[in-house]
Amino acid sequence: MCQDLRKDSNLTTTADLVHGCRFLSRPLLDYCKHEVLKDDGLLVWSTFADGIENPAPPYRASRRLVPGEFKRLFPDEEFEEIHHSRGTLNTRQKPVPAEFFAGRKKPVRTEGKPGYYHHAADGAP
Repeated sequence: MCQDLRKDSNLTTTADLVHGCRFLSRPLLDYCKHEVLKDDGLLVWSTFADGIENPAPPYRASRRLVPGEFKRLFPDEEFEEIHHSRGTLNTRQKPVPAEFFAGRKKPVRTEGKPGYYHHAADGAP
């Protein structure tokens, strides 16, 4: 299934793969991380990053990642990092700083129950 969550966030199922490209919405990333992506699912995302001076859109800082933000959004306790790099995306034929991330969502182990795992958003202890 392919669904644009920006237009319709009423997803009735979870996904094994979430992909985003050239777009930054922190609330959408949080929603995907907690509500959409299954345990052991893959998240692949690329978006614009802060640069010294961006030569092309997005000009607003709120539309760009700050250094280290992917690591804060997807910490090692929750995600196994498969790939994380900095590079560029072309916008209006100009290279704009960008970051690229791929990670696997780790299941959460519940204390005192060997072998039992639950999704972090389930609210279980």
